[in-house]
Amino acid sequence: MTTRTRWITAAVAGIALAMLASWQFSRGRLVQRCVASGGVWDGSRSQCLPLPGAPILQRDIRRS
Repeated sequence: MTTRTRWITAAVAGIALAMLASWQFSRGRLVQRCVASGGVWDGSRSQCLPLPGAPILQRDIRRS
């Protein structure tokens, strides 16, 4: 490999790492905003969903 090829490879790798770090930072802010607003982050759909409520307990009529 020539010196020029090494510099180009290093520059491309550096740019890729900077882009990934920027994406991770922005994603982290989205998750923090979601949690702060009382939601739950669904990573597979990249959405902030409302926190599911507690299950409603129903009385079994047959037991009374």
